[in-house]
Amino acid sequence: MKPDGHKFYDFIHFFLIDSPVFNTSVQEIINSSDYKYKHLFVYRYESGLKEYQEVGNEIIDNEIGNAGKVHEYLSKGKWLILHSLSYSNHEISKVCEEDARQIIWCVWGSDLYDIKKKHTILYTLLRGLYRKMVHKEPINEEKRNKTKIVNSFRGIVIGFKGDKYELCKQYSQDIPIYNALYPSGYYIEEVEQAVNLQNGKHKNIQVMVGHCGYAFLQHKKCLKRLLKYKEYIDIHIPLCYGDMEYAGKVQKYAYTFFKKERVHIYHSMMSPKNYIRLLNSMDFVLFDFNHQAAFGNIILLLYLEKNIYLSPSGVMYKNLKAEGIDVFDITEVGYKTLNELTGQKINEKGKIYARNLLDRNYITNQWLELFDAINSCERIGNYE
Repeated sequence: MKPDGHKFYDFIHFFLIDSPVFNTSVQEIINSSDYKYKHLFVYRYESGLKEYQEVGNEIIDNEIGNAGKVHEYLSKGKWLILHSLSYSNHEISKVCEEDARQIIWCVWGSDLYDIKKKHTILYTLLRGLYRKMVHKEPINEEKRNKTKIVNSFRGIVIGFKGDKYELCKQYSQDIPIYNALYPSGYYIEEVEQAVNLQNGKHKNIQVMVGHCGYAFLQHKKCLKRLLKYKEYIDIHIPLCYGDMEYAGKVQKYAYTFFKKERVHIYHSMMSPKNYIRLLNSMDFVLFDFNHQAAFGNIILLLYLEKNIYLSPSGVMYKNLKAEGIDVFDITEVGYKTLNELTGQKINEKGKIYARNLLDRNYITNQWLELFDAINSCERIGNYE
């Protein structure tokens, strides 16, 4: 079906996840550069607009968490862009195939990978009973329906090259895949300025564990790896967003096994300048997860030429290594000396790779090319 050319908006954006940094940054870059198409930005969470200067083409609609709203909004626009496919298998089945042909899905890391959550046996049993009674449809059938709907999408957008391989495993290889990176709100000029103004060296080795307060980051496991070095390191743990109950447990664990004055926990979001400075002060960083996540942090750390330790079984490690970028095996932490961990040789490929992804013009052009390709139904910009 070809979208109705008389609809009011060319592109309607659903921001389904409460992420004020990425949501407002992508709106800002589109508003400031795209004068060809008319956009409407729909936020599910009011906090997603926090501290953003509203310009009039955004609204808050808490109900877009219900996939039934897709049809309603498509009556106002030619194309609907889902920023993350956070709908459950049952929820996405509410979208008809005709509407699906007008949907573009921008992939977030949690969309593609099965991030296991720990539940009690009682919770698991009750959830299974509820799904069976209310949904009246086997879970496997719901998954097949979701696949069928996604295979009808107009296109899929990725910022991390490695996601393409997972998409091809899960969905039809006929869906056009485009490249457009989410801006982080700061670009190479701001990074350079923040770094140039930074002074002083630390007495101890500086280590960062994770980037937020979610259990998939396995903070406790990372902290156990660092116990060997506890007398010589300062540990930094950003817990500014995520699961606050889990974050509290991480803090308690860290204070139990490390001296409080050696543990720095961040509960509030920093300004971009201060966060860049924090990352630049690190000697090495630990990210222990297998799916795609923390990509914005990793881009910055690569540009700053930091030692990044990742899970060797994870997609981030495997795909960055395939690009010839020096990232390191997290299982070495706890076995190697601090001098060995901080003295790993790093080639220039990581900084070169990150430079483009911090270039505002480069990111802007990706989004503008994406809109042209979608609107003209062309298939351009695919990853090879």
